Amino acid sequence: MSGHGQRQRSGGTARRRVAPWVAPGIGAAGAALAVVGSLLTWGTVNHPMWGEQEIAGLDGDGMWTLWLSLGALLLFLGTPVARLPLLSAVAGLLAVGAAGLGGLNAFGPDRSARIYVREVLGRAGDGEQEIFGLLLDHGSAAGVWLVLAAALVSVAAAVWTVVQAGALLPVEEEVRHVEEELAKR
Repeated sequence: MSGHGQRQRSGGTARRRVAPWVAPGIGAAGAALAVVGSLLTWGTVNHPMWGEQEIAGLDGDGMWTLWLSLGALLLFLGTPVARLPLLSAVAGLLAVGAAGLGGLNAFGPDRSARIYVREVLGRAGDGEQEIFGLLLDHGSAAGVWLVLAAALVSVAAAVWTVVQAGALLPVEEEVRHVEEELAKR
């Protein structure tokens, strides 16, 4: 038995199943928020000559998190339609990549600042290290934290989807049935 509001018996214990679209829906919402975070400001740099500059997510690793999150979003949306929890597992892997890049930039704002210096400020003719050394300050902004948090929600939803589908935790009755089949041979 499966479905919303029904219980599945497994060795005397009852396990309540949630509608099969809930976990992928939460994963899709997380992936959509990660897409939005990829487009927001990821950090700031303060240069003595140019003043404070915002680092857009797309100026650095945000381009990667954007594509990873879009892929995860599409796979999460396809999971209930195709009825394949494997799609959520793959979406979870993409979300892990987005969370990893988000975490690298959130907890190490030097990464975003160096990418920005190399790609944007470096066009002035000075070397990357020279410009980076002149920065008065640099830090993370809300967009990168949104990507990190939202991608982690998507990862959790992917795990939930796979566990809910029973792909990681076999039902005790199914294991007993397999054991009986093997004993007959």
